[in-house]
Amino acid sequence: MTRQSDDAPAVAASAGANTAGDNTTDAGGAAQHAGFVHGMAAWAEKHRITPWRGSFADFLEQILPGRAALLTRSAHQYLWDMMRWNGQTDGNGRFRCRLFDDELFGIDEAIDRVAAYFKAAAAGSEVGRRMLLLLGPPSGGKSTMVILLKRGLEEYSHSSEGALYGIAGCPVHESPLHLVPHSMRADFRASYDAELQGELCPHCRARLEEQYAGDFLRMPVERIHLSEAGRCGIGTYAPHDPTTADLADLVGSVDLSKVAQYGDEGDPRAWSWSGAVYAASRGMLEMIEILKVKREFLYTLEHFPNHHRALASMAKLGLRLKSAQPVGARYTVNCYFERAIAFAPHDVTARMVYGSYLLATGQDAAALEQLDSASRLAPDQATIQYNLGLMYVKKKEYDKASAHAQKAYALGFPLPGLKNKLKAAGKWKEPAPAAVKAQEAPKASTEPAVPPVEQPSGE
Repeated sequence: MTRQSDDAPAVAASAGANTAGDNTTDAGGAAQHAGFVHGMAAWAEKHRITPWRGSFADFLEQILPGRAALLTRSAHQYLWDMMRWNGQTDGNGRFRCRLFDDELFGIDEAIDRVAAYFKAAAAGSEVGRRMLLLLGPPSGGKSTMVILLKRGLEEYSHSSEGALYGIAGCPVHESPLHLVPHSMRADFRASYDAELQGELCPHCRARLEEQYAGDFLRMPVERIHLSEAGRCGIGTYAPHDPTTADLADLVGSVDLSKVAQYGDEGDPRAWSWSGAVYAASRGMLEMIEILKVKREFLYTLEHFPNHHRALASMAKLGLRLKSAQPVGARYTVNCYFERAIAFAPHDVTARMVYGSYLLATGQDAAALEQLDSASRLAPDQATIQYNLGLMYVKKKEYDKASAHAQKAYALGFPLPGLKNKLKAAGKWKEPAPAAVKAQEAPKASTEPAVPPVEQPSGE
């Protein structure tokens, strides 16, 4: 129609007159153009960003009431809600997401399986711990499906149902509800009938202490909108050469320009949070041709480097088999831990479990280094204090061992082994009555839910 309306005036001009058919065509084109312009204006009005920014206290007062269930959703729950927002159920009770109607044809079974994955993951199934892998021939619709999911997320985040909020300045756009202390999360659940999950990222934890003196109610919060181009909630990783893929493209690396400013490579503010994983936080990450990358790269993707229970299990296996590299393991036990610490330098639990393993295998100097680092990061974790006490008993530095033992037992550590060793050496001192009373008082445990690497015999 457009080509006909463009050609018709030229023909009519040569004839010196317009025909009725030409006028009809011009009028129809003008109406179509006007409709498009009107549609553009309506779209712009709908997507006009109304910024919201305030303190965490403002967020709790103005945004949270009545929306707690929506604001505590996981990424899987959010994506499944987006699909339902764009979906409908036909007369046969079959769910169909309208996102794919105009682009994908003949792969209904595959689309149903993808929808089933997100539905199960949103319900808390173990399937949510796995990556969704799309396999098929070229031009089979894999990339189109992912692109449509991305565009759906971007659209949904502009709606009132899909409104998302994040800590302003956070490199992973994390939920401001991570600021709620663990000791108050049971009260939050009782008040809002919603479950809180997740930890404050190392970057925001450092900001909270330095800029706001630990006053989490003053942390700034803002509404965020998912955007692939804006690297917010949607990430894409496409290695130019899969055989030489660089891990930094996925998880970032140390920013040398900031090391001088903060004085420590381990400071989270000296880390370059430019990896695709961080960009995808709160949303989804697309990885292209991922099965062709190096085996080392696949390990990091398939087995999250600082998965605490997996690290503890690997350490136990090495101790049981008395092998630095258990049969079937791709790397040594030490290597798995070094990967975990390189991935998350401020992960207290990884360092604590590593220190326990090093202590059990006689690597005393390395154990002391890891446990000291863990103690500086989390001085009130009883297991760390207990293992440091054992470490100093081995070194016969009993004053230090006794100090760590007193702190461990004051924090509620249950095993008497360290106390027995100090008693045998004549170095144990019973705590003062006030300390004993504090020791017996019930307190919420701050220990991570990770199985110990080894239960010391007789302790």
